[in-house]
Amino acid sequence: MFLVWLMCVVAVYRVEARVTSEICEAKPQQKHCLIEWVVRDRWPHKERWVYDWRRRYCHTIRWADHCPAPTPDTNNFASEMECLDQCSGWA
Repeated sequence: MFLVWLMCVVAVYRVEARVTSEICEAKPQQKHCLIEWVVRDRWPHKERWVYDWRRRYCHTIRWADHCPAPTPDTNNFASEMECLDQCSGWA
């Protein structure tokens, strides 16, 4: 029974996307998907959160609606809480 439980834990660990410290240090690479503050009213977008490694906090970005949703293993989060949860422990 313990062996079955252990195998399940290992399987979940491998499937679950993990954010590493290197990912938290990198800014989003898709610059064409970032909407600047000045033009935010002209382009449809979603507010997302990115961890700033130098200053050690999460800040808001505007992600264009025409861009695909970011993968779970990037420094681009749906909420501030998720951003802090994934990256602030590394800093």
